[in-house]
Amino acid sequence: MKTSDLAEDIKDYLNGLPPETWSGHKVGLEVTDYVHAENALDPILSFEVQRRGLYVIPVMSLYDRSTSQGRQKVVKLNKSPVIVICLSIPFLEVDPQGYDVASWENIKLLLNLREEIDEAIARYEWSTPIKTITVEQAQEIPMKQRWFLSITEFEFDSFTC
Repeated sequence: MKTSDLAEDIKDYLNGLPPETWSGHKVGLEVTDYVHAENALDPILSFEVQRRGLYVIPVMSLYDRSTSQGRQKVVKLNKSPVIVICLSIPFLEVDPQGYDVASWENIKLLLNLREEIDEAIARYEWSTPIKTITVEQAQEIPMKQRWFLSITEFEFDSFTC
């Protein structure tokens, strides 16, 4: 399976989940409080204008070559796809108490959505099982700009190609 095909499968899976999967902001095709999952390589323009988005990014494939003993002939080539999930949502209201980037209620909705997205992907039986999941802390610089930017990296098990 190509890494880009796996990214498309993840996007379709997230967009197809029923609304009750999500507790606050939602994922899907609705307009109001929904975030639509999209495939992308580097959605820099969306980040520059702080547009709401959920991006499924096929980052790379890690390769491992096994060679036969005594010769450098490749016997087996293994590939591990890596997909990054990027959730980008601007905070629209100011924290009424003035000490955080947004109200705790809005922050909690986004943190819960990030966990729900990660857990939905982690629980699904993909054609290639997930090997490791790395969740990065919400980005510090964008937070000062009142913008939630969260990145989770999924490395899938290797398979012979």
